[in-house]
Amino acid sequence: MSEDSARHVGPPKINGPLWVISLFLGLSEVTVSIATTQATGWIQGMLAIFAVMFPTLVTTVFFLILWHNNKILYAPREFSDSTTVSEYADAMNRSTRRNVNIVESALVKSLAGIEEKLDAIGASAKQRQEIAEYVTAAARSTVVTVDLAAFSEDASFEVPVDGRTSVAELLDAVYFGLRGKVGNLSYNRTWLLRDEKTGRSYDDIGTHWARIALRTERDFRPVREVGIAGGAQLTAYAI
Repeated sequence: MSEDSARHVGPPKINGPLWVISLFLGLSEVTVSIATTQATGWIQGMLAIFAVMFPTLVTTVFFLILWHNNKILYAPREFSDSTTVSEYADAMNRSTRRNVNIVESALVKSLAGIEEKLDAIGASAKQRQEIAEYVTAAARSTVVTVDLAAFSEDASFEVPVDGRTSVAELLDAVYFGLRGKVGNLSYNRTWLLRDEKTGRSYDDIGTHWARIALRTERDFRPVREVGIAGGAQLTAYAI
């Protein structure tokens, strides 16, 4: 990236959660519908069941979240000017773990109905077990878990991520989780994140690094570009 082009890099357009949910649901239904017409036997039956159960499950989870914590369905720009970034992030952080648990609970409850359908089409016990494990792990694959034990009494902190989540958004979420424990713009100066599976310390991300290496004010690269994906187990530690 040249210096001139890097200077023009700005924050990407961020769509609200409602837009992302509708796009994901629409693409999923179209994909499953096409796959169902191409499959045969019990696989076709499973895809047909999924095509019916999935939107029902998403709708159930949506209304649960709408009832319990509807503020997370809106992007920061959709709040009034009187709402500060700190207030918004604090509200998001308090509710993240509870929302992940709601999704997991809804997925587990839906397994009972799915298993009945699988029995009807003659799926084996092994196939049912594999599907159950996949469904229960689905919710966990959309969050990055950060161990905060080095700074806070909280054992861990969960940050929802997807293909559009930027490094800046991830670090902002962790920073507000550590609020009062680390200073502003202190990443890569007083603390770092480390991947517990690979042992990699992420010293090549964040605002401080982006200003030097990318000549941008913040690190707007997608987290997947730097090797962080849903399901990752990270640890925050002092340097």
